[in-house]
Amino acid sequence: MPLEHDFGSDYWPLLNLQVLNGAELSASVLVRGSTAVPDLQALSGVRIAFLSPDSVTGYLLARDLFASVGVEHKSDRITYTRTSVGAMSLLLHKDVFAAVIATPLADKWRRDNDLQLVGVTEAVNPGALWSKGMSPAMQASCRAAFLGLSDGSRSSKSY
Repeated sequence: MPLEHDFGSDYWPLLNLQVLNGAELSASVLVRGSTAVPDLQALSGVRIAFLSPDSVTGYLLARDLFASVGVEHKSDRITYTRTSVGAMSLLLHKDVFAAVIATPLADKWRRDNDLQLVGVTEAVNPGALWSKGMSPAMQASCRAAFLGLSDGSRSSKSY
């Protein structure tokens, strides 16, 4: 949840979230590089992949960005993929014309897949993990456990 959210006195921030490499958290609108799309207005009426109607970086920020330039997407032209990998896959396989993906991940994939960036939303605070009714010792233990987690990717494992 966002840091500025007021849960009341029973809840305490357990751990502030961070984006990989300290990057800002925003949403990017990507198209295939071969499409020569000049701007966001050119995406009116096209098929587009979003993550979820509840996702801040996978829908809500981009919806507001599109609205700010007068572009609305009809529900029959929206595909919700639930994952960034799903949105990227649909874009690369030409099942959609554009995809909305969190900017840190979109930047990495854009370079590797000849994609064009046509819009970026404003950055948002990544939020925090919150606790309720936990002793200070339990909060410290949970915080240490979260901070001790690895990303679990195969590329970080040594065999």
